[in-house]
Amino acid sequence: SESALTFGPLAGKSKESHTILVYNKGKSDLRFEQVQVFNEAVSVSLGNRVLKPGASTKMKINVTPKYLKRAKSRPRVLLITNDPSQPKTIINIEIKP
Repeated sequence: SESALTFGPLAGKSKESHTILVYNKGKSDLRFEQVQVFNEAVSVSLGNRVLKPGASTKMKINVTPKYLKRAKSRPRVLLITNDPSQPKTIINIEIKP
């Protein structure tokens, strides 16, 4: 599954961040097996890597504008979990001028 996270204008900023709440709506533990970024301008910090049923955690996505032009790939984050219905989630990072 894919989703998008939109950042506003980054001109003049050293870093911009967005925080996403991630919920486990399932009946068993949700494990984040891997969190990958494909652009050096993007970094991710995740509160917990294992969520009990009904629990939530914060995932913070940071973008550093000075590295955007040097990167060869578009900014995105890949989450790989043990969820059988949606094991991979891609978050595309969009930058608005």
